Amino acid sequence: MHGFFYSALESRFAPLIVRVHGGPTAATYPIYDPLVAYWQQQGFHILDINPRGSGNFGRRYRECLAGQWGISDTDDVIALVNAACECFAIDTARCFIRGQSAGGFTALNALTTTPLFAAATSLYGVTDVLSLSAKTHRFESGYLAWLIGDETQLAQRSPTYHVTRCQRPLRALFIQGGKDAVVVPEQTHAMARHIEQQGGEAQTLLFDNEYHGIRHPQARQTMLARELAFYQ
Repeated sequence: MHGFFYSALESRFAPLIVRVHGGPTAATYPIYDPLVAYWQQQGFHILDINPRGSGNFGRRYRECLAGQWGISDTDDVIALVNAACECFAIDTARCFIRGQSAGGFTALNALTTTPLFAAATSLYGVTDVLSLSAKTHRFESGYLAWLIGDETQLAQRSPTYHVTRCQRPLRALFIQGGKDAVVVPEQTHAMARHIEQQGGEAQTLLFDNEYHGIRHPQARQTMLARELAFYQ
């Protein structure tokens, strides 16, 4: 597994934010990222992870995700964070995970799978793959069969399936565009309701005029301020 660790700027012992890229076959790179710098300045360690299925590590690594999305990516995140906690001065009571789009799917599944994470942020993340296959655009719906499998597997790999079976209260922040046609807003609202029905805490930040991705500078500023307050 591959990942890039960036230390908090002012403290050796600090909480951790794990970032999961979208795609899910995209990748993160060791280049300057202003968001990484922002979180470092706010006192967080950052772990950018490239779980199995990520691009630019060879075809074999990318094709490890075939039929395994929701399993191998979740396992990789948990394993890499556990390894990081052994190597670096991480406040293990304050490990957070965030992911966008497909990364939100992984982040939420990791949150429901292990108590390792205190909370998760899902940025327009996939919560119900079965619903996604029926309502998203044509390319994404066909891609899911390769990533997961049949309808039963689509349902059972979804964070909505896992949250109803989780025995502990969960904390999550959902950031969503009101005009998103890839992950429709109802997915996010339904997942938030599931968490609250199970005794957890779900916060939702909806931008009415945003699509699949938060792009307007003012909206991004609002999003970062809300996310920082959520972690604090």
